[in-house]
Amino acid sequence: MVWKYFGLWQLPGKILSFASSVRATHNYLRNLKPDLVHLNSSTLAASAQASHEAGIPVVWHIREPLAKGYFGVRGNGFVKELEIC
Repeated sequence: MVWKYFGLWQLPGKILSFASSVRATHNYLRNLKPDLVHLNSSTLAASAQASHEAGIPVVWHIREPLAKGYFGVRGNGFVKELEIC
């Protein structure tokens, strides 16, 4: 399991990395000015956050199973927030 070896000491670095990704993506989107953002994986949360902050609609094509398997407990809460088309 991927998260088995994740230590709390790594959390501050991961938060800073996420925030940096959101900021960089937000700046890119501000320059590009797209009408829509299409994401192709559930691992692109920073891009989704940046798009949301920029007020740009997101189509998130999630291919990975969220309720079971790789995402486990984290996916269960996330699935409730999805609008499935």
